[in-house]
Amino acid sequence: MRHKNAWFFLVHLLLVSMAWLEGSKNTPANGQTIQAQAVPEKRVGNATPGALFSALEKIVDHVIGFYVPGYDNLPTIILEEITQAEFERYQKSYRPQMDPSLSRVRHTETTFTIPTAKASLVFNRDRANRIYEDQIGYYYAEYTGYYADLGLYAVGVNGSAAIEWGESLLIDSDTSTVYALAPIGDGPSGAHLVSPGNTYLAYYDNQVVSSPETFIGLIRISGSPRHYQQYASFRSASHLVESLAWIDEHAFSVKFKIGRSGNDFKYFKTKDLRDLSK
Repeated sequence: MRHKNAWFFLVHLLLVSMAWLEGSKNTPANGQTIQAQAVPEKRVGNATPGALFSALEKIVDHVIGFYVPGYDNLPTIILEEITQAEFERYQKSYRPQMDPSLSRVRHTETTFTIPTAKASLVFNRDRANRIYEDQIGYYYAEYTGYYADLGLYAVGVNGSAAIEWGESLLIDSDTSTVYALAPIGDGPSGAHLVSPGNTYLAYYDNQVVSSPETFIGLIRISGSPRHYQQYASFRSASHLVESLAWIDEHAFSVKFKIGRSGNDFKYFKTKDLRDLSK
C-alpha cells in the first residue's frame, strides 16, 4: 500500500510540474509584463477636403459626411418666438457637455493626437504650425473638445487649395468612425451642442461671405455602439445664429442676429423635437 501511495504521489507531482512548465511559457521573465499591441500612429493632413477624407478612410473604419443636401427630404425644425429673458434663463441653466481642455489628449507644441480603437490620429495644431503640401496649399487643425459620455472628440480642420475651406470632424474613439459636419460656407461649422441626455446633437453654421445665411442641423443619437443620423434642419437667409442652448432633452433655444447693424436680436425655441418624426 505504501508503494502504491508513493506511485500516485509521483504521478501527481509530474502532472503539476508539466502544468507549471506550460504556464511559464506565457509568463514574462524578470518581472516583465505583457503589453497589448499598440495601435499605430497616423498623421492626418491634406490641403483639399477630398484628399483629407480619402486619407482618413485608409486609417479609420468609417468616414461619414453630414452634408446640407442630405437634410432636404427630412423634417424642418419648427421655431416659436420667445422673450430675451426666457432665452437667457435657458442659457444660464444649460451646461455644455463638451470639455474643451487640451489636457484630454496627448499633445505637443505643434501636434495633438486623438486615440481611436484602430489608430491614433495625429493632427498638426493651429495655424502657426500649418503644413504646406508642395504647390497645392496648406493644412492645419484645431482641437475643439471631448464629449466624455459619448467618447467623441471634436476637431476643426482648415485648409487652402485655391480657396480656403474648413470641416468640423467628430471622431468616435470606440468605433473608429469619423463624422464630418459639412458647412454651408468655406470654414468649419459653428458650435455643436449635445442635449443633456445625449439623444441629439445640434450644430449651426453661418455664411457671411456673399449673402447672409444660416443653417442648423440636428443629428439623432441612438443605439449601442452609438449611431449618428441626420434628423432635421432649419435654414434662413435673414437671420444668423448668435448662440444656442438646450432647454431639455427634446427642445433647444436660439439667439438670432438680424439686420446689418449687428446689435439687433430675436429669440426662439423649438417645439418638442419628438413631434418631428410623427
